[in-house]
Amino acid sequence: MFVGCGQQNDVEDMLDDYSLRVSRVLDIEQPKAMFPAIPAFPPRRARLQPTTEIREGLLDVLKLKHCGLLPMIAERNSSLGKVYTPASRLIYELKFYQGIRSCAQLLQDDPATDRDLIQQVSEILRLKQLNLPAELWNGIYTATEIEQHFALSAAPLARDNNPSPSAPMQTLLFATQAALNNQQINAELIKQVEAAYAELHQSEAGAQILQSLRLLTAYLNQTANIIELRLAERPLCFQQQPTPQATILRNVFQKYYAAAVQPYMAEVQRHASSWIGTHQQLWQLFENEGVMPENMHNYRALWLGEQGLWRRYEQARNRHTEAWQQILMQCGLMPSR
Repeated sequence: MFVGCGQQNDVEDMLDDYSLRVSRVLDIEQPKAMFPAIPAFPPRRARLQPTTEIREGLLDVLKLKHCGLLPMIAERNSSLGKVYTPASRLIYELKFYQGIRSCAQLLQDDPATDRDLIQQVSEILRLKQLNLPAELWNGIYTATEIEQHFALSAAPLARDNNPSPSAPMQTLLFATQAALNNQQINAELIKQVEAAYAELHQSEAGAQILQSLRLLTAYLNQTANIIELRLAERPLCFQQQPTPQATILRNVFQKYYAAAVQPYMAEVQRHASSWIGTHQQLWQLFENEGVMPENMHNYRALWLGEQGLWRRYEQARNRHTEAWQQILMQCGLMPSR
């Protein structure tokens, strides 16, 4: 379900309020939050991989009602079939691929089958196998259902009760692995793929994760900067003896960070790790098959490289943790484990 700006304001207000309270307690002016850029998903035309169409003459042999594939061929040649969405085409290709595999095996097992027919059906199967990696890629990474999960603008994840954003992607990963490994593509798996696309259509969880990482990176760095400026200015405490100011700071840490910001970080990181990990597995599969476009290699680097969004979040998180450890240790206020 799409969400509005109220959710973004709720999360950003929480983070800004937390940072502002730290700045007031430490008497350090709150610096401007620096928001990292969210990498732009490459345009669809640059993501689309070419496929080879099967010659009409080869399909003629299947129009003779061999193996019950005639309805599928008629569907593909219909007006609706000519304007399939990438998701619809992927589902069709999975069905047809399983059908032609079964057909080839059936004809091979029948000693009465004409050898020319076996050869023609085998050629159709060969072409479908050749096309399969590109068809899978196009069906996933040129689909509007997926594209909206890489949008540049969205509300962040809510503060609680977020459904798993990676569940439908894991279904697509499983189907991709099954197809590339020549495993059975049964009707139940097709239903699961259809349900996964429907779920992705009703969600923008990926884009929400991007926005959450962007906000957290900015405000964790901002808060760490405040603490570091105070540490560089003069000690907050001497000989690990807490002052009234340090006690107030610890209360801010417990009430606004440990009780609010930290659980949200854990929620975002849990979903982000799973979501990113699923795409990583898919990208690796397609890379191994040689159908991952060069611009997607570059996009992955913007996500996961040394200066990528995920890495910058991790650096901000670690910097923020270290700053708090330094100032709380200085005052003998580190929480006991």
